[in-house]
Amino acid sequence: MLKIDIILPISLQPLTYLCPPELKDKAIIGMPVSVPLRNKTVYGVICDIDITDSKLTNLKEIISIIGNSPVLTKNHIELINWMSGYYHCEKGLILKSMIPDQILSAKILPAKRKNKLKKITFEKSPILSDYPTGHKQLELFKEIVSNHRYKTILVHCDSFIHQLSIIIELLSDVKNAIILCPEIEQAEYAGAVIEKMLNRRVLIVHSGLSLVKRIRTYNEIIDGKDIIVCGTLSASLVPLKNPSLFIVIDEHSPNYKQERHPRFNARDIMVRRGFMEGIAVILLSVSPSCVSYMNYQVGKYDFCDMTKVTLVQNLVIENMSGVRTTIKKDVFNILDKTIKDSRHALIYINKKGYSILRCRDCESVIECPKCESPLMFFADTTLRCNNCGFTKKAIANCPVCKGVTFDNIGSGIQRIERLINQKMRIIPVRLDSSLTMKEYNTAVKEALINPIVIATRLALNDKAFFGFFDHIIYLNPDIHFTFADYLSNERLYQEVRTLCGMLKDSGKIHIQTRFPRNPIFTTLRKRDYPSFAINEINKRNELSYPPFSKMASLVFYYNGQTFPFEIPEKMDDVSILGPITVYFNRKGYSRSIKIILKSKDRNSLNQAIINMKKSADESKVCIDIEIDP
Repeated sequence: MLKIDIILPISLQPLTYLCPPELKDKAIIGMPVSVPLRNKTVYGVICDIDITDSKLTNLKEIISIIGNSPVLTKNHIELINWMSGYYHCEKGLILKSMIPDQILSAKILPAKRKNKLKKITFEKSPILSDYPTGHKQLELFKEIVSNHRYKTILVHCDSFIHQLSIIIELLSDVKNAIILCPEIEQAEYAGAVIEKMLNRRVLIVHSGLSLVKRIRTYNEIIDGKDIIVCGTLSASLVPLKNPSLFIVIDEHSPNYKQERHPRFNARDIMVRRGFMEGIAVILLSVSPSCVSYMNYQVGKYDFCDMTKVTLVQNLVIENMSGVRTTIKKDVFNILDKTIKDSRHALIYINKKGYSILRCRDCESVIECPKCESPLMFFADTTLRCNNCGFTKKAIANCPVCKGVTFDNIGSGIQRIERLINQKMRIIPVRLDSSLTMKEYNTAVKEALINPIVIATRLALNDKAFFGFFDHIIYLNPDIHFTFADYLSNERLYQEVRTLCGMLKDSGKIHIQTRFPRNPIFTTLRKRDYPSFAINEINKRNELSYPPFSKMASLVFYYNGQTFPFEIPEKMDDVSILGPITVYFNRKGYSRSIKIILKSKDRNSLNQAIINMKKSADESKVCIDIEIDP
C-alpha cells in the first residue's frame, strides 16, 4: 500500500497513514481525506505521497477521499511547509488558518441568501492628471503583471484613496487577485469600491464572518475562476488557485502580524506566495516600513514614488518647551475659529483614560500591584493598568502614606474632553476603545456634524474621516520617544502620515512637541521619506537591530513560584535578552516570562529556538514564539 502523509487542522505535525488499493487513483496531493484518530474520524489534507509499497502493518488506513478535486495546490502545501519552518509552528495550525474544517468534511450548508451590496460613495483619485509620472508607472505595473513573473514593488502613495485608485487601474485586466487591508472596515469598503467601479464580484474575508458565510466564501474561492479576494490578514492564506496578482494596502501596518499562534506576518506571506507562484506583489503605503525600504536598497524590491511633488497640506510644529499647559493657547484660538466657521477639527491623543494619580503628600504614583506599572484613572472612578489589564475601584487613601489628596499627572483622552468642555463651552465627540461597537458607530455619525472631535488611534483608519478635517491637533507625540522599542520612531512617522490623509487639501496638522528639531519632524515637514528611512536604517545598523540581525520573542507560561529550567545568557552566536516577568494571560497557567533571542545568523537563531522548545516540552512549559517581533 501507498504511504500518505496527512495534515490535520490541529496542533500536530503531519501523520502517516496507508492508502487502500481502491483509493489509490484518487490519492492526489491537496485532496481532503477522512482518517481515524484516537477512536474518532477526523478530516485533513494529503501533503505527501510515498509511491513505494509499504511493508508496514502497524499504520492505520485512511477511511475515504472526499470530493473529486484537490482543495489545495502543491504551492499551498509548499507554503505550509515554509511557514512551519520559519515561524516554528505546527503545520496543522497553519492548515486551520488556511481553510475551514467544515470544507474538508464537505459539510452541507442551508440555502444561500441573496447578498446585499452596501451603498458607498467613492471619488477616484486623479492619479493620471495630478501625478505627472502616474501613467508611465501604471503601464509598467500592468506589463509586469501580464508577464506573470515574480517582482515585488514598493509604492509610496499619498493616501488610502490614492491606493484604492491605483488598485482599480491594476485590476482592470487581472483575473484572480488577493488584496490585503489592515482593518475589517477598510477591507469591506475597498471590496465595495472595487465591485462598484469594476462591476466584478469581490469576496470579503476576515475574522468577523459568520461560520456559514465563511464556508460559502471559501467554497467559492476554491471552485471559482475570475476571483478577487479582499480581506484582512487571514486573507493572505486563502487557497486561491492560479492567482495573477497580490496587493497589500498600508503594508507598514502592525495589524498584519497575527496576535495568536501561529504568529505570522501577512505582508511577508504575500511576498513569499508571490515568489512561489511567480507573480507580481504590489506593496502600497503612505509611509513604507523601513524594512521594506531596506529591501529596495539591497535590490530585493523595486521602489516607485507616486506621491505628489508639491502638497498643499501644511504641517505646523508647535514648540511646547516651557509650556506648562496640555494645550497651547493658540490651539484654543484655532478651535474657536473652527466652531465659528462651521468647520471640523480633530484633537488626536493616543492615551486612554483621564490621568495618572500621584499622592500630594509623599509624591508616590499609584501603581499596579501585579506589574508595578502606573495605574490610569478613568472617569468611571476605576483604576486600570494599560499593561496587564488589572482593574480596581479608585482608592480614597494613598497606599504608602495614607494621604487623601491626589494630583492628576499627564492627560488622557477623558481629561482632554473635560478641558475642551470647560474652555470652549462645547461637548466634543470622543472616539476611543471604551465605547462599544454600537456606541462607536453612533459617535462617528455625531462626529460628522460636530465641529470638534477627540480620538485615539481607533479612529485613524475610519473611512468616514478620509479628507474630512480642516485642522488636526496632535497632542503629546513625544510619548513615542519614551518607548523602549526600536520601531517607535517609525510608528510616529506613520501615525502623522496617516493623520495627513484625514485632512482636507487646505487643512493643517499641528504637532505639539518639546523636541521641534527632532529629525523626524524635519523630514515630515519636507515630505522627505527617503531621508527618514535611511536615517532609521543607519541607526539600526549601528545597534544591530533588524533587518541587520534576526530576532525572536519567546514567552514561557508555567505554574509554581520558580521557573522550571535555567535560561542561559548566551547560546553559541545567539544573544539572550531577559528573562523578564510579563503578565500575559493563558488558560491553565499562572505565570509568564519573556526572553528575546538575537543573532546575525538565521540558522543559529532557529537552532536556539529548537533547543528552547525542547527544554520547554521536557519541563511541561507552554511556549509562544514570535519571529521578527
